[in-house]
Amino acid sequence: MVASVTLSGCLFGGPEPVDVASGAEAEEDQLMVFGEGLEEGVHYRTYEPIDDNLNPVTVLFWYGCPHCQNLRPALSAFEQRTGEAIDEKHALFSQRWVADAAFFYTANQYGMRFPRLHEAYFDARTLQANALSESELDALLQRKGMTLEQFVGRSDSDKMNAGFARVKDLQKHYEVVGVPTVIVGGRYVLNNGAFQNNDHMMASAEALMVSMGGAGEDDGVAMAEDTAIEELEQPVLPLAEQ
Repeated sequence: MVASVTLSGCLFGGPEPVDVASGAEAEEDQLMVFGEGLEEGVHYRTYEPIDDNLNPVTVLFWYGCPHCQNLRPALSAFEQRTGEAIDEKHALFSQRWVADAAFFYTANQYGMRFPRLHEAYFDARTLQANALSESELDALLQRKGMTLEQFVGRSDSDKMNAGFARVKDLQKHYEVVGVPTVIVGGRYVLNNGAFQNNDHMMASAEALMVSMGGAGEDDGVAMAEDTAIEELEQPVLPLAEQ
């Protein structure tokens, strides 16, 4: 299945995204930053939660998606502003995505979210059309203080396959047709194209989260530290300096 790149994300068929507001409509939409003016069917779709195991905000992405890359600063700002950890899930829409997803769900076993391995792979991946080759991946890992053998050797294939199964369930339940997809509270799925920009979209996600009483609460899913890997890794530059 081949991804088609649009203004709002990498799509795979299904309904078209809502057009981005402009002019007077854009000025009126500024109210949404404060939680006003959000409209079901325009800015978001509503679902019954798949279960109780989702973070306040879950984002489905693909390493090869430029829109997912562009969303990263807004996600980071959201986490700093709200204190809520965003739970990322690597989507699986085609065989082409499997290698990227395998890296993500393996790296995820090291207790990392948005840091060294994830950031390094994301940055490397946006510079090329395909997933990193074995030699490229080995070179990336060595820059982070570990070898490919160490990385793969400590992975758990059952946990990786569980990650695959979980994201497929999310894609089906929430009728995900492209990435990035932002799910708020397990109930609301944002329509990317309805917002002026990524910051506006994440401010609206925050408004929906607050309306559900989720802001500022402990999500209970902080990942464990992996001191063995932490000692191996080298300091990483901030995103803005990479």
